[in-house]
Amino acid sequence: MLYLFWALLNLALFLIFVSICFRAAKLIQANLGFLASVVFIFGLLSLASDSNNETNANSSTVKKWNFANKQAVETLTSKYAHITLDQTWTTTTSLAIQFGREKITKKLLPTEAYSSLTGFVGGYVWEPEALLVGIKAEQLTYLIDGTLEWKVLGMTVYNQHKRYSGSITVQ
Repeated sequence: MLYLFWALLNLALFLIFVSICFRAAKLIQANLGFLASVVFIFGLLSLASDSNNETNANSSTVKKWNFANKQAVETLTSKYAHITLDQTWTTTTSLAIQFGREKITKKLLPTEAYSSLTGFVGGYVWEPEALLVGIKAEQLTYLIDGTLEWKVLGMTVYNQHKRYSGSITVQ
């Protein structure tokens, strides 16, 4: 419920901000003229689009961890295992692990993994910092450390450390 409230709070604050910007543009146009209003609007648009690369990477790109060369795995044995790590009303934190059987020894071998946050994620950025995958019998064990950044209008307000661990049985 807190996650839904936080996302709705971010949406409401954004709409209020846009409303204030429109009113400010009208006041600038009335007092200083049309050209000053256009410069103000383009200035706001440039500030909105001038996000640093780190923020853009967190929101649109998934960081992958590579564990082994994919060529070391038999092609027909390569599979993905998906697991839901955390689920709220609005968001789902998940893990995907690609694995296969090694060509020579036929042992289980993880090749890559990633963790992502999906759903109504307004005001959150999930940044996994460490992802470890191991093998125990016919199970893949995992450990993920990361930070859930709580944001208001793009500014980080709180960093929440999260750790997930467990195992996935492989067939």
